[in-house]
Amino acid sequence: MTMMKKMCVIALLCLFAGQLYAQKINVGTYNLRYYSTNDGEHSWGERGEQVKAQIRYHDFDIFGTQEGHKEQLDDIASLPNYAYIGLSREGKGVKGEHSAIVYRTDKFKLLDHGDFWLSKTPEKASMGWDAHYKRICSWGLFEQKSNHKQFYFFNVHLDNAGEIARVEGAKLMLKKIKKINKKHLPQFLTGDFNMTADHESIGLVKKQFLDAHDHCQTPRFGPEGTYNAFDVNFGWRRIDFIFVSKEIPVLKYGVLSYIQKKPRFASDHFPVLIQTTLD
Repeated sequence: MTMMKKMCVIALLCLFAGQLYAQKINVGTYNLRYYSTNDGEHSWGERGEQVKAQIRYHDFDIFGTQEGHKEQLDDIASLPNYAYIGLSREGKGVKGEHSAIVYRTDKFKLLDHGDFWLSKTPEKASMGWDAHYKRICSWGLFEQKSNHKQFYFFNVHLDNAGEIARVEGAKLMLKKIKKINKKHLPQFLTGDFNMTADHESIGLVKKQFLDAHDHCQTPRFGPEGTYNAFDVNFGWRRIDFIFVSKEIPVLKYGVLSYIQKKPRFASDHFPVLIQTTLD
């Protein structure tokens, strides 16, 4: 075998080994359902352990959450090697719903993070346009410890009713993302968008990101819909999304819809989980 052929064989073997041993990352989005003592059998005290069991069993590495209160996020962060970032949508030091990002501290190093509101005054807690609630986007710059690959992760919960707020909020979010990610690093955008894929706001996001649902390399797992209203007979709609930048492969995509106990769903939304790699 000539030296050139040997070099080609070695290169191919290295490439194959790199693909074989590339570290997989499980990325998700999960609307936790807000903390309320009036939820009866759907209260966090009744279902929090089910949520944590899902996270453990499916090895969630990094995921966006919506609606979670500090009590819920602290509970999840009590799992070994988990932490979270993100302010309450009501402001720093104020109780309320978060769009927090939960991540594995043994796999990722947090380099930077921040929050902005979907309003005309994004630097402070504020209502946007015709929104029914304050809406916040939390973000983090992470480094994968195994290979020092850096990436941005953005997580959001768009308004449930304000049509202007949905469209203008999406426009503002995309503008801010471009400004924050000046180095054009790989990026994820997760969230409860409170609208289906045919909405104008989702169309805007798709001009800047790929919908993981549409770009999965293997058959998708689970139902199409992600919102269940704690009712197995509910007409499920896909309103929870994971978006990725074009260089990020989507190896698997799944909506985790199984009933866990009594019978009952762990939340009124199903978590969405994808598998990818940054190698």
